[in-house]
Formats: sequence, structure tokens, C-alpha cells
Amino acid sequence: MSSSDRISGKARVIAALSGLETDRIPVVAPTSVATLESMQKVKAFFPRAHTDARQMAALAAAGHELFDFDTVAPYFSIVLEAAALGCDVEWGEVETMPLVKSNPLERWESWSIPKNFLSRHPIKSLLESISMLKKRYEERVAVVGKVIGPWTLAYHLCGVQNFLTFGYDWRKYNFSWRRQQPSNSA
Repeated sequence: MSSSDRISGKARVIAALSGLETDRIPVVAPTSVATLESMQKVKAFFPRAHTDARQMAALAAAGHELFDFDTVAPYFSIVLEAAALGCDVEWGEVETMPLVKSNPLERWESWSIPKNFLSRHPIKSLLESISMLKKRYEERVAVVGKVIGPWTLAYHLCGVQNFLTFGYDWRKYNFSWRRQQPSNSA
């Protein structure tokens, strides 16, 4: 590929993930690139950038606008899903990340995902910021979303200690890796 064949950041990322040749290695940040300096440059600050769609999009755009990354990622913490599911969250300050203050789930049997989950704050703000970024960058930059894994979400909902001792009968699960015996090939 010659230097005149320069492709967009989004196409570069997709090509690289597909194992195809690119004009250069894509610069990808699947996690947050939010720093105090980038917040100051784009005038979008924590804690508001965690929950306000415009602030979230502006801060996510810093990855591309300031550092020429081929991606933007508008999710800076690991608590948005937990907040939308009823956890009390301390959103932090400019220089600190949010943390879950309360764990509303007492029993798995009493819990289900709310039908309006996607329209709950701050999930709705995150989805709006993704839409803003996709509209702003179209095909030029890859907009990277992410979802917090089930274990992290579960310990946010019920607390780490409760999660680890939640009354599961772990024997009923097939952990085949635990049952493998080392080979005796002496």
C-alpha cells in the first residue's frame, strides 16, 4: 500500500481487525484516554462527562482530535450500567473516578433487568454520545463502545463479599477444568 492510499481511521481499524493490509498500524484506545490535560483542552470535565452526553462526546473526541487516534471511546468508568440498575454512585471529582456506594441487590431471585434499561440515565446519555460521535465522524473514525462484564456488574449490584458468598451451590456448575487430573507420564 503506498502512502497515497491513506485510508480513514475507521477503515484502518476494521482492516487491521480483519487481518488485512493497512497504510499504518492503527492507533486504538479501547479504554479511556481522558486526562486532566485533555479535559482542560476540550472543556469537558469529570464528573459531568460521565453522565452528560455532550460532555461525554467532547471528552471522547479528544482521543482523535488531540492525539490523532483512529478511535474514540465515550465510556470512561465502569459504573454506568450499575447506576442504571439502581446502584448509588459517587461520581467523583475532576481528578477521581466514580465508585459504587451502595449495592441494591439482596437476592438474585428478586432481580431482573428493567425493560427500560436503555432509556435509563446514564445509559441513555452514553447512547446519545455514541450517536453524536458517529454523526460527527461518520466513516473517518471508529467509535468504540464497551460493556462492563457480568462479574464486575454483579459485584457492583450486590457487593464483592456478598457476590463471592451469595449462597451459590458452586458444585452444580460444571467446572470441568477443576476436574482434570495431571497426567502421570513418569
